[in-house]
Amino acid sequence: MATVIGGSDDGSSSLPESPRPVLPTQQPVARDLRLSSDDEPKQTQAVTATSRTRVQIERNMNTMRSEFEGLKTDVNGQLNRMEERQVRLETQQSLVLQKLDTLIEQISKAQVVAPTNFYAKEERPDLSEQPQSNEYFQLGSQIQGRRDHDKALEEFPIEHISRARDLTRSVARSLFGVKKLTTDATPVYYKEGRPDFFPKELTNRDGYCKPYPHWDISFADNYHWFSVYLSLWRSMVPKDSSAFEMACRGFTDRQLLVLLHDGPFKSLVTGWNTKKKEERLGNVEGRKGVDKEEEKAIKRGVSQNVCARVISTRG
Repeated sequence: MATVIGGSDDGSSSLPESPRPVLPTQQPVARDLRLSSDDEPKQTQAVTATSRTRVQIERNMNTMRSEFEGLKTDVNGQLNRMEERQVRLETQQSLVLQKLDTLIEQISKAQVVAPTNFYAKEERPDLSEQPQSNEYFQLGSQIQGRRDHDKALEEFPIEHISRARDLTRSVARSLFGVKKLTTDATPVYYKEGRPDFFPKELTNRDGYCKPYPHWDISFADNYHWFSVYLSLWRSMVPKDSSAFEMACRGFTDRQLLVLLHDGPFKSLVTGWNTKKKEERLGNVEGRKGVDKEEEKAIKRGVSQNVCARVISTRG
């Protein structure tokens, strides 16, 4: 009796089932969806390059913007400093112009033209007076005989001495009728061999004759016209009720003559001597030229005489 293997309890006679083969479980393969660099589309590469370029451009623009802002700040600072400097210059210019206007006004008040009839004909100094007895001659002698240490003792107010000297120069120009106190020394005149300070032939219709100093004699010997100078000086003091006017009103004759001697008179004497020296040198040079011509003429004459004698001897 055959043994039924794997039969069922119910007595069924079905064929035994063959064992099912066990198949290994297959795991899903993970596929890398990313493409390699070699497989990237050309369009993606172009987009990436453009992005990088844009980023670089933006960086450059930011750098340029920062530099421009810095430069703008520097320029604004320089402009501000220039404006401040211009304001200071305009302020200084305004102050200078104000001072200049004040100075011009003061000068215009001081520049008084010497009147043509400053003193009458009968008021002329007496030229026959002995100089030793004249007060102005004595003052002139004392002034021109001062030593250097004595000049420092003249009691001039320090704050007004500069303007006093300027006024003295203006007085001298008006009194002598000159423009330059260094070269325009007036000519000297003589009458009967003596200095003539008021030449009659130069007197105008009103009887006025300006003084003609003698630059070739001492300051004291020019005392004849000192009174005219002193009167004109005091008449040209600016009448503006200033401290300078008050100081000028207190100047003595000696102080005014010191201003004249140490200033315009000294300058004109120097110019006169320089001019005379140049004239003497010119005369000497001219004389040398004449002597040379005479010497040449004499030599030519001697030579001609010798030749004539030789010819006559041969004949």
